[in-house]
Amino acid sequence: MKQNILLGSVIALAACVAVLFYLQCKSCSPKTSTTNDPVEVVKESKYLFINIDSVAMNYDLTKDKTANIQNKGMERESKFRAKEQAYNAAIKEFEIRQRTDTERQLQPLVEKIQRLQQELMQMEQNIQQELMLDQQALEITLTDSLKKVANEIAIEKKADMVITSAAALYYSPSLDVTKEAIEKLNTRYNASKTE
Repeated sequence: MKQNILLGSVIALAACVAVLFYLQCKSCSPKTSTTNDPVEVVKESKYLFINIDSVAMNYDLTKDKTANIQNKGMERESKFRAKEQAYNAAIKEFEIRQRTDTERQLQPLVEKIQRLQQELMQMEQNIQQELMLDQQALEITLTDSLKKVANEIAIEKKADMVITSAAALYYSPSLDVTKEAIEKLNTRYNASKTE
């Protein structure tokens, strides 16, 4: 589910970037004819497409970072469960002692239970916030890396625009440069890991 959220966020972000890039290119592109027919300009442009889902699933950095996020999540979950067990033990102790102890004798235990409950709530909020920040950092890294590679591919193939396939209703498979983008991303990432 966390990966689905991550992929959805990356797709939405990539679509926004593609639209902004398109609008920027559209306003800067020279007109080759004397008519103001936008269809004519589009016909002369070369577009390439990248499938963001495939990139997210096959980019080694994404795999490594996702595994790291999951490991951190499991560690956080383990700490949360330990705190939760302490809270449940205090509740059970309260239930047993409630039969025999006075309110005054139970007061320290009640305070401990309240403190543990607050710590649990704070811990849960922290876990959610840290997960969100980790996912945002991954999305930013993926987007930045993909922008650089898309720029290189556009220059190499003399394309006017490289957009994500999520931003298009249809595109010819011959315009799909996803595989090339993944290869470039993985080559760079694996080279940076060995340095």
